[in-house]
Amino acid sequence: DAPVDREVQDRVFRAQLALAHDLSRPATVHCVGRVDAVAAAIRAERPPAVSIHGFCGSLESAAVLRRAVESCGGRCFFGFAAALRSKHTPKLLAGLRADELLAESDARD
Repeated sequence: DAPVDREVQDRVFRAQLALAHDLSRPATVHCVGRVDAVAAAIRAERPPAVSIHGFCGSLESAAVLRRAVESCGGRCFFGFAAALRSKHTPKLLAGLRADELLAESDARD
């Protein structure tokens, strides 16, 4: 596999968030190991809502992402699927608001 060019990835990601803003549509994001970079891009591009797909980070990471979205007046949602459960999942489910949770159905049968 070729290495990921972070600069290109960040440019394309910001363009997608800007498009979500321009079209007043939510953005679906899969964030792996780059919470601060994703939060900064969200604050810069201001999408109206963000769905964090397959979230398996910590409650602290969820708070960073939520604050970034809410700082620009948006709504943040966190998606979970049974196959994506991590050691953080029980604490996350207890610590997130019910209206932030999305049940995902893309897990293997």
